[in-house]
Parts: sequence; structure tokens; C-alpha cells
Amino acid sequence: MHYDNPVNFASSKIDEYIQDLRSGLEPETLAYWYKRIEESSKETAPQELKDKIHFVQDRLLWMKFKLDISKRAVPFVLDSIEENISLMPYSTELYFRKIQEILIDSLKFSTNVESTTNKNVSKLKSIKKQTKSKKTRNKRKVRKQETNDKK
Repeated sequence: MHYDNPVNFASSKIDEYIQDLRSGLEPETLAYWYKRIEESSKETAPQELKDKIHFVQDRLLWMKFKLDISKRAVPFVLDSIEENISLMPYSTELYFRKIQEILIDSLKFSTNVESTTNKNVSKLKSIKKQTKSKKTRNKRKVRKQETNDKK
């Protein structure tokens, strides 16, 4: 295409960039990537966890997805997202980075998480250490308060 001035050229480039960002968040695009991640997660998960990984798209709100994942299957889903993230459009990549963050935060509150994948072992260990250190700090506070109350 030939542009008569640089402003038209710049505005067309900006328009293309916005269209690319918008297309990455379309419900069909998200559904495709959810399906792809679900399938690759099920491939890597052990047999007993394959039935515990489900992603369901809401029928009324097409941008809303329900993630039905067992706590033990979360590391497999995280690995699958990480494997596919480089293939996604930029806005879809940001979307799934947020999904990763939410899943990791959900693991922080779980105390009985066992990691079965090598990539997430260190992440899960640090999460467990954080929860253990919080518990010991709380126990120390309680003991300190009890000794102060006795005095």
C-alpha cells in the first residue's frame, strides 16, 4: 500500500496493532487455547488425574471459562500453559499469564500440594516454605501473648 503522508502510515500501523490485540481476546481464540492447553495437560498428567482437568466455556458469557482442576493436576496445567505461551498472540499470552498467576495463588493457600513435575518443584517448595513460616510466626505470636498474659 502507498501512503501519501507519514501520518496515514502511522495510523494504519496503529490500527493493525490494535486489531491484532483485539483478535487475541476473542472468545473463539480463547476457547481454542483453552482446549489446546486442556489436551496437552491431559497428555502429560498421570491416568488418575486426566479426569480431573476440565475447562468449560460459559454459554451466555463467552469470555468466561470455568476451570475445574484438581489441586494435584495444577502443575501439569501450569507446564502446559508455559509450553504454549510462546505460540499465542500477545494479548492471549497476557491473559494466560494472569491465569498462571491465579493458579499459583490458589496453590499458596493449599497446604497439601504435591508436585509431580520438575519445572514447578521449586515454585511449590517456596510456596510451602512461605506457608510454614507464616504458621510458625503465628504460633510464636500466640505463645508470646500467652506469656505476657500470665505476667
